Amino acid sequence: MWQFYYIYTKATYDFAFGTKESKFDELRSEYEKAAWLALLEFRRTVSGAIYLVPEVHYRHLLDLFDDLVRKEADLALRMQTRTRISADDWRNYHENVSRELSTRFDEEILFLAHELRLNA
Repeated sequence: MWQFYYIYTKATYDFAFGTKESKFDELRSEYEKAAWLALLEFRRTVSGAIYLVPEVHYRHLLDLFDDLVRKEADLALRMQTRTRISADDWRNYHENVSRELSTRFDEEILFLAHELRLNA
């Protein structure tokens, strides 16, 4: 989950703060490969949890995975239409999505730890 976060925020940072336009296609290609590998690994982990957690928590993890796929699709679309997005919009997007994902992941970890009684 955090691996996806770092890949995602690195890509938004690079697009927001200084990647030369000539490198956009290379960056997008690297991002897409790394993002989908991270998503695949997360999905594999979720699939392995089917017998380890109650069904309600398994469904919760699947919903989280679906949300991450939607985030990835949103960024992929933004990367394709990069010339129509200003540098300020990229910066705002980067700051907002970094904060949003970090908070979401922290909340998800705390929720699952509480529900699975992993915290003392």
